[in-house]
Amino acid sequence: MRVRIMGQYWSLRFVRSIKSGGDDCYGLCDADKREIRILKSLTGQQLTDTIVHETLHAAGWHIDENFI
Repeated sequence: MRVRIMGQYWSLRFVRSIKSGGDDCYGLCDADKREIRILKSLTGQQLTDTIVHETLHAAGWHIDENFI
C-alpha cells in the first residue's frame, strides 16, 4: 500500500521475513527505495509500535536510532 509521510509517498509492505543484521528485526525502513517493510506475523501492540517506529525513520531518516 502507498502511504504519505512528510509529503513523500512510501510503499508499506507486510512481509514474511526481513533480512537484517539483528535477530529482533520486526520492521525496516529503506529510504533509498522509499519502502517500509513490516513483519506480517506481528499483532497488537508490537505491530503498532513497529509501524510507528519505522514511520519515524521515514519522517526523519537522519535521526539517531536511540532517539527513535
